[in-house]
Amino acid sequence: MIGPTTKKAISICISMNIPFCIYALPNSKRCVFFANPSAPTEAKAEFDGTPQFFANFFNNEGPYTIGIKPEMSAKEIISNLSSLKFREDPDITPWPCETKEIQYYGQVHQIVDGLKKRGGKTVLSRVYCCNSEFNWPNIIDAYFENNPGCFRHAYFSRETGCWIGATPEILLDASIKDNSFTTMSLAGTRPISDDNTEWDTKNIEEHNFVTDYIASTLQGLGVEYKIGEQENIPFGKIEHLCHKITGNLNNASLEDVLFTLSPTPAVLGYPSKDALADIERFEVHPRFCYSGFVGICDKNGYHFYVNLRCAHFSQDRVCAYAGGGLTAKSDPKDEWNETFYKLLPLLDTMILYG
Repeated sequence: MIGPTTKKAISICISMNIPFCIYALPNSKRCVFFANPSAPTEAKAEFDGTPQFFANFFNNEGPYTIGIKPEMSAKEIISNLSSLKFREDPDITPWPCETKEIQYYGQVHQIVDGLKKRGGKTVLSRVYCCNSEFNWPNIIDAYFENNPGCFRHAYFSRETGCWIGATPEILLDASIKDNSFTTMSLAGTRPISDDNTEWDTKNIEEHNFVTDYIASTLQGLGVEYKIGEQENIPFGKIEHLCHKITGNLNNASLEDVLFTLSPTPAVLGYPSKDALADIERFEVHPRFCYSGFVGICDKNGYHFYVNLRCAHFSQDRVCAYAGGGLTAKSDPKDEWNETFYKLLPLLDTMILYG
């Protein structure tokens, strides 16, 4: 899927800390690569309709959204190699300590005890970390190839370091021409079912928190919307409960809608204040860009996705992330297994192609 020229350009950019991105839109075999060797120290994104790649931190914790601009193609990176300069090392590096199963069980028990008293939902994440010198261009290629229904991406910036991801969740897809948009409520996870088995109460409850929040948020911004039919969205050996939500932004600004929707209860929980307090108390690792958003602006408009099924990596270390929504009905073992199946496609790819 990714040719040898582009793989070589990716290797150069990673080794020289040159801002770059490569992405493929869902159900597309076309990969887009570009690099931004002259990016300023503060590479702030511009929401002005110009082509670029966007990356943002969880809960909008970064000082700004990062923008990577299409300055050089893969061929130009290679042909200009002698004149390229090493850029500064990234501000952050991959977290080194993975979440232990017994630690995770304890976190789930304590959060669930709180949810039984107050109700709501908290999304708890865990990390898998290891030291290894992987062949990242090969991993990126295989991960893109194996997840065709996702927005697939890899990127580097000084602010974020290197990331790879394949996410099924649209945050906001907005047309430049007519202000129409699509978002989605994606929450609830189970092994893929061959029949039309009904979803259990726990997953439906978790999903409805997200749907209700998005609808309420859009209504508060004066945005017209319509909730579509229920869908099941596959990812590896699991599937998610989904409702797509469409409408028109009207007079609401793209940035207002984007930053109000992010983070949704699908990656944070609900009520937001209580869920964030749980995350800050129990998650030992920083999320950085995990469950923030990534996206692009092209000739058709803006395409933003929640940064899921992702990993933060360097040339010798990787930290992969997965999370699950906890409610009063959650079982620690079931939640641990859910995060395992979310991590599995990327971990398998690293082992087989790295």
